[in-house]
Amino acid sequence: MLPDALVRLHADLVYRVAVRVTGSAEDAADATQDALVKLWQHGAEVPEDRQRAWAARVARNSALDLVRRRNVRPQPIAADVDLDPICADPLPDTHAESGDLRGYLDAALASLGEPFRSLVVLRDVEGLAYDEIAEALSLPLTTVKVYLHRARTRLRAALQTSVPDLVP
Repeated sequence: MLPDALVRLHADLVYRVAVRVTGSAEDAADATQDALVKLWQHGAEVPEDRQRAWAARVARNSALDLVRRRNVRPQPIAADVDLDPICADPLPDTHAESGDLRGYLDAALASLGEPFRSLVVLRDVEGLAYDEIAEALSLPLTTVKVYLHRARTRLRAALQTSVPDLVP
C-alpha cells in the first residue's frame, strides 16, 4: 500500500487513540503528526494485515512519549473535543445525558494507569481484536485478556464511585 493511502486509512484511528491517551486535542494533534510521519515512512514495511494494529501502537507510543516529555498526567477529554465528527446530532435531552455520561467515563478512563487505559481504548472504543491489541502493546495474548478484565473492573469501580446510581 502506498504511504499516502496508508496514512489516510489510519489517520482517524491514530487521532482517536492519541486523544484518549493524552486527554487533549492539542497534544493529540502533535502526537498524531508524529505518528503519521512514522506511518508514512515505515508503514509499507508492515504486512497489510498487521497495519491497523501497528498504527494503533505507533499512535499510543507517540502519545505516551509526548505525555512523558511534557511531564503531565492525562486529563479527562475536554468537552469540546470531537471524537466522532460524522455522527448525527441526537435529541437535546439525549445529548445532555450522553454528555454527562461521557464526562464521567472520560474521568474514570483518565484515572486508569497504563497499559489499562490503552487496553480499554483499543478494545472497547476502537474495536481492535485481542490479537491486534497484543501486537500493538507488545503483550502476550493471555496478558491482554487478564489486564483488560482488570482494567474494566477498575473502570467500573471508578464509575461506581462517581455515579453510584449508574453502574450496577
